[in-house]
Amino acid sequence: MLSLQLVSEIQAGTSLVTPFQPWWEILIDYSLTGILMAVLLGLAGVTLTGTTEIVCIPIVNGSLSTDLSISSYVNSRCSRTFGGSFLLYYPYLALVLYLVLLFGHIISVKLPSTSSFLELMFQLFADFKALRNSSAYFGGQAVVTNPEEQRMSNETQKGGKLYKVLKVEVKEEVIGLVERLIQTLKSNPGFFVVYVAKSVILFVGSGLVIAGNVVALVIYDWALVFDCELKMSVAALYETTTCTIPAAPFLYGLMIVTSIFSSFILILTCRAIFWLIQTRNFQSVYLQTWKQGKQGKHVLSEQPGFRDFTFCLMLMKCNGTDGEAVYKTVNSSLQIYTSLKIEQHFEKDQLLGTSVASDVQFERDNYICDFMLREMGMQSKETGESHDLINTLSSLYDYMGINGGDKEGAEKR
Repeated sequence: MLSLQLVSEIQAGTSLVTPFQPWWEILIDYSLTGILMAVLLGLAGVTLTGTTEIVCIPIVNGSLSTDLSISSYVNSRCSRTFGGSFLLYYPYLALVLYLVLLFGHIISVKLPSTSSFLELMFQLFADFKALRNSSAYFGGQAVVTNPEEQRMSNETQKGGKLYKVLKVEVKEEVIGLVERLIQTLKSNPGFFVVYVAKSVILFVGSGLVIAGNVVALVIYDWALVFDCELKMSVAALYETTTCTIPAAPFLYGLMIVTSIFSSFILILTCRAIFWLIQTRNFQSVYLQTWKQGKQGKHVLSEQPGFRDFTFCLMLMKCNGTDGEAVYKTVNSSLQIYTSLKIEQHFEKDQLLGTSVASDVQFERDNYICDFMLREMGMQSKETGESHDLINTLSSLYDYMGINGGDKEGAEKR
């Protein structure tokens, strides 16, 4: 016999994938549990009320006979082919339909590829969550001293102001997490595609359950007695009989209950499909937002599992305040990773004793001009742009009295 606890564990999956289940998934779980309880009660009712035994009532000369010996004889010859045979098998059919819906519901979290992918993503997001405030520790923001920020950052003075700079160990941690994320996304687990297939199975399956139950209720019209055939050789007097099922009203009620829960599943699946339609544009909007932040090409955009990454990120964001914090932290960590990877292109210049890009002439010139200004007791204006070579040259020429600091002249030179 099926156990509610066992089925509940099968539906829920591991605790590592529950953060990726939005509210409609939880309600689908409850609806499936409701169908299971109704089916189990139906099977129990079949056993307790003797539904599997057809009661035949012999008709003698157009009137019903109550003679027990005659009734016993006719019932011994009663065939299982009668108008209400569907009711006999409905509890078992309902159990099969439930298993189909259950399979469609758990396919996205029980397939080995998607299950392991979600577990890895959960662990990664949990590690990213530990760096919740990492975006505040990088770049030109004033220092706000508290224990958490002191753990993450060092203070440095620039232009008479204090700034927060990520500690080396924190930078290494960010790089390590993003590298793990890249390795995870190098394979394509197909979580998004499996989720689409799951939604289609639930939509079609619940729709068929509702249609089948409604048609059955309309056709049988809550009938309690049905025409019945007798088997083998019997007296001509008893060829016409009527059969009934003791639990027929109970089984009709089971049809209604399963139809109600299936309707809930259908509505919730429509919400999931609407969510999938929304996610079609999320990836392009996400990449466009990334480009507007001047980070350039997204570091994960070429990975085969990038769609699954954005889908999981959107699911986490949908699941409340904690998911929103993880969403922001992951994005800020990716921005830090991109900046740190750019820094790795720079090497130590032996002449100037500073880090310059040996493979990018433009960056070398920028660093050289900035170094010359510092040697003369000056500094380039902090505009937030890392490639402001023209402004740097203009400041240098202005100090040297060349062209009065004309930017057009500096650009020509």
